[in-house]
Amino acid sequence: MSEPLSIALVGFGGHVRKNLLRVFALPGAPRLSAVLVRDVAAYRAAWPDHAALFTSDFDALLADPGIDVVYVATPIAAHALFAARALAAGKHVWCEKPVSPALETTRDLADLAAARGVMLGEVAMYRHHAQFAAVQGLLADKAAAGVRLVAARARFTIPELPPGDIRYDKAAGGGALLDVGYYPLSLAGALFGLPRGVAASGYTCPERGVDLSGSAALDYGDFAVHALWAIGAAYASELELSFADSTVLVPRAFAKPPDLAVPLSVIQANGASCDPIAVAADDQFANLFAHYTTLIRADDHAAFSRLGAEAVQAATLIEQVRSALDGAGR
Repeated sequence: MSEPLSIALVGFGGHVRKNLLRVFALPGAPRLSAVLVRDVAAYRAAWPDHAALFTSDFDALLADPGIDVVYVATPIAAHALFAARALAAGKHVWCEKPVSPALETTRDLADLAAARGVMLGEVAMYRHHAQFAAVQGLLADKAAAGVRLVAARARFTIPELPPGDIRYDKAAGGGALLDVGYYPLSLAGALFGLPRGVAASGYTCPERGVDLSGSAALDYGDFAVHALWAIGAAYASELELSFADSTVLVPRAFAKPPDLAVPLSVIQANGASCDPIAVAADDQFANLFAHYTTLIRADDHAAFSRLGAEAVQAATLIEQVRSALDGAGR
């Protein structure tokens, strides 16, 4: 049996502690070998169980041949800096979304990964849940049966965050578009590709200097996707698919705990409900770790290229929306 992959984490925020640490404890998971932080003493005092992992020496991590993967989990504005250095050092990179706030930078990182023969994997965890596979299968079955998709609506909104949260910090890459808007937009790209055109509107808070909400109409010719996102609204994480013969509601489309079943609700054309499409509980983060590990073990350069293209596609959609927002005067 091969040794587990060795991963160095960059960052130790709430997302890491809530969603990632438990995955490293699962059987067969990669080994967490180091965590890069600024103030090692402070982190060792706050989290003594992980004290031996903390370091502030990124150069040493990159020079360590025992480190296979650098997982970037910093604020968005710092993603590209750490990812570029790790890729240049020949390390595989798993990066929280989006890889970069800028399309051109994302393209450059994907090109660098290809040149070095390593993976640049954006952590779009929802793609690794059985629910996403069920949605893909449903769309394929409807298309094969000649049932038209009329429209889709994807929404991710979250309540107000505590004062001082980095998502209210423009310099850190804050704002709703990059944080929560990424999800409905990247989902549209994953399911349907890039749209023909985009119309968008949004709200930027003058006091905080960051965007807090937005919506976009994505034109796919025969149908449209309406994407909505917000910070400071009632929680919603959902996808709705309107077909000629039914409407399918996809709950918890982006964020869901590993022990939660997430069946798809089906409403017939006459408004009557019918049996849901079962989707059992699944662990999207564990699945992502396992999938990326398998690709690295296989040295699957074709898959590495697809992952880089997925990150560029998501960045392209975000740039299309940003351009539409600028054109609309927000």
